[in-house]
Amino acid sequence: MMVKSKKRKILPTINLSDDLQKQSIINDLQLKYGNKKEIMNSKLLYLTTSPFNVCAFRNVLDEDVAINLLQEIQDLSFVFKENDLLSLHQTMDLNDVESPYISAVRDFIYSDVKKLIEKVIGTNFNETIDLHGIAFNQHNNLLCHSDCLSSRHTAFILYLVPKTWNTTCGGTLDLFESDENNNPVDIAKSLCPEFNSFTWFEVSDRSWHQVFRSSGRRH
Repeated sequence: MMVKSKKRKILPTINLSDDLQKQSIINDLQLKYGNKKEIMNSKLLYLTTSPFNVCAFRNVLDEDVAINLLQEIQDLSFVFKENDLLSLHQTMDLNDVESPYISAVRDFIYSDVKKLIEKVIGTNFNETIDLHGIAFNQHNNLLCHSDCLSSRHTAFILYLVPKTWNTTCGGTLDLFESDENNNPVDIAKSLCPEFNSFTWFEVSDRSWHQVFRSSGRRH
């Protein structure tokens, strides 16, 4: 009797772009991130240091990978969640999903992306990363919060919105100024989602932010 062997799952290969691995780029980002007084804005990345540091790696995935990742996430079941803080649709924990592109991107975040962020901020993370797919349908939002938890050091968003997304579509990441008591005051800056960008920031008692009401579906 012949026993068929199980087919080995072949995952897409995903690496950081050559530019994001250049030491000169990393050194420049480290310097500007650390002095908290400068902005970087290029095809490669974006950094704002006011009202708190927020960085985005642009076109972090090959476009085909991003499109296939989006398809796999859309094929999952979403649960609608609503309370005084939020209104959104969320998948199961993506750490428990074994589809090819979700698995490959998860490994990429746990390795290359995590190591790059550690270099920029000079801190090593533990191996625990919370991963969910989130969709904001029309009128969904996430109100002002800081994400400051004892178990959380850095928050991130991998945007898979349509390429045509703009500020009129809503869903901006609004950053708040804080007063002397670390309470949120006014929106200081609004960042528009960009397809295939990886946006991240260190959480603190001053990292107040919200996702503005969406006028269209976004992941």
